[in-house]
Amino acid sequence: MKQLSLFCGIAIIALLTACKKEQIAPTNQKDAFVKYYGHVRDQKASDIKPTSDGGYLLLGASNSFSATSDDDFYLVKTDSLGSEEWSKSFGDGEGGFDEEGVSIVVLANDEGYLIAGNRTKMVLVGGQSRPDETNIILYKLDLAGGTVWEKVLRPNFTGALKTDWVKDVKQTPDGGFVLIGETSRVNTTKNEYTLYSNYDKQDILVLKMDINGNTQWESIRGFVGFDYGVSVELIDGDYFIVGTSDIRIGGNPSAPVFQKKILFARLKGTTGNEISYQNYPNETDRFVTAAYSCYDSISFQTVIVAHVEDLPSVADPREGDLMILQVPDNNLNGETITYLGKTSGGISGIDQNIKAGSISLVPPQVQGDGFSYVITGTHGVGNGGSECMLLKINPDFSVAWGGSARFFGRPGQSGNWLPGNEAKRVFPVEELVAGTSRKELKGYAFTGTFNLGTNNMIGLIKTNIEGTMTPVK
Repeated sequence: MKQLSLFCGIAIIALLTACKKEQIAPTNQKDAFVKYYGHVRDQKASDIKPTSDGGYLLLGASNSFSATSDDDFYLVKTDSLGSEEWSKSFGDGEGGFDEEGVSIVVLANDEGYLIAGNRTKMVLVGGQSRPDETNIILYKLDLAGGTVWEKVLRPNFTGALKTDWVKDVKQTPDGGFVLIGETSRVNTTKNEYTLYSNYDKQDILVLKMDINGNTQWESIRGFVGFDYGVSVELIDGDYFIVGTSDIRIGGNPSAPVFQKKILFARLKGTTGNEISYQNYPNETDRFVTAAYSCYDSISFQTVIVAHVEDLPSVADPREGDLMILQVPDNNLNGETITYLGKTSGGISGIDQNIKAGSISLVPPQVQGDGFSYVITGTHGVGNGGSECMLLKINPDFSVAWGGSARFFGRPGQSGNWLPGNEAKRVFPVEELVAGTSRKELKGYAFTGTFNLGTNNMIGLIKTNIEGTMTPVK
């Protein structure tokens, strides 16, 4: 493990603001702020979690600590105002691996943190460095970021090269963990495998682990194309998994026709056995990707946000829109759907494609006037540029904040919007009301990768309850 504390904190809010002319002074940072983290080369963001002391923990990757362009895990701990308290990089040093931190768990009872990510071996092919096998890596850390243990998940591979990836991890009530991602160790017992094995390259992987990161069971499921696990929710002792699958909708073994759909399934918590599953959408002209989820314990449903892919070969009237899917606990076939974006409307100021980033429930006990959801996404802008988007939606999935989203990004010196900005995880910021056991909503925090014109940095955006950067009276 490398322990370097390199930080570039920038609080120039004029560069990143929902209303491009607004600014915010440091004295108002309790309401809102923008901070960047990293060093002289490139960083990218993956996840953010609040900590019990009111601060934030951010995870991603950085190539600032390597003599090559390969990435290492990069972890930053801040206080409640986003000021860095410490940062650490984790990796193999110069061992020829490319690594990325993906998901954080803040452990119960302040026992520390679990971070999960992927380690890819890089090999030279024809003088070029290319990715080879990937393994899932887990680090258990204490509250100061010190390593308690490290696990390299290496299943007993046989035969051809096999690879695993992680996308999301949650702590379970028994103190262990459940992890979702994908694997090239495909399930060969599925329907049509014999006929379409040449196209079956990747399945969804779910692992249940004990408190020490030892595997208790694994589940591999998918169809005869590329399948991706994205997120996992804990519901009444079971696991609700969400991802995307390539479903064969026609053709033959020499020329199959696939459609990318959302897959959601409920797995038995004790065994990983599938209780039920469903794919969506039913339309054959709609291809979706991403599929991030949150569990709504008020309405007893999982809410999924995805986006419709923009494929030149498919004339899809919804391409580039967000797709929001409600899946009730008691009926996986009872889902309802809402589209928002450039073709469906609902969000003012949207004229290009949106990529989904994440979704989080805003519970009524902190909001005070019913529950809602907050979503991040990445919106195309200008000629090849991008900006991060924050969106709040009501229980009926109409757009709050007067039908507007909040946008964060910056143009380059030429005035054109810079590419490479990408919004990631978001959550509502809650604060305990003095003298009570009640919490109230204080705004929203999300992380993302931001192109500063010189390099890419991990960003932390804290907004007020209206999603803007101005103080709330």
